[in-house]
Amino acid sequence: GPKAGCFRYNSSTPDEKILDGLSQTISILETEREIGPWIRGGPSTLRGVRENDPLLGRNQQFSGHPNGLYVGFADGSVRFITYNANDKLLKAQLTIAGAEKLGEE
Repeated sequence: GPKAGCFRYNSSTPDEKILDGLSQTISILETEREIGPWIRGGPSTLRGVRENDPLLGRNQQFSGHPNGLYVGFADGSVRFITYNANDKLLKAQLTIAGAEKLGEE
């Protein structure tokens, strides 16, 4: 679907299914919230985005450092983004096939 992310619970996602582009699609983000043993699966390893909760910031869905967090993209690149990043852009980059027009507001 248009809101699907890079990872699935029961299979891998082939690169050709990432229609928004590998360099524009987030695959992993840091978090300090609801962490647990990573090997058990579930929220400590893979979680959906709660659309009505703030995405970035200390004690929010995704955080890692005092001013921002590291984000891994589907092309293998890693970027540091600050907590004041554009929420609309970030939500678009969390999908694999949303066909969002990035950079157009």
